[in-house]
Amino acid sequence: MHALSGENAVAEWAAGSSLRPFLDRLPEERKEAFRQAYSDAAQPHYPRGADGTTLLPFQRLFMVARSGR
Repeated sequence: MHALSGENAVAEWAAGSSLRPFLDRLPEERKEAFRQAYSDAAQPHYPRGADGTTLLPFQRLFMVARSGR
């Protein structure tokens, strides 16, 4: 789980990662409306806790490789 902070924590986090390809293709005048719509849609699914933290499940796979030489 990622513990995020801020008013629109999930939307802000996504804007720097998974939303980047979409935001990069939008005209500048449409980006803010897109981000707001995303934030509005995400908030019911990722509520902010009483301590101000929003928990975001985020799966990662870590691998370690070793050479036999």
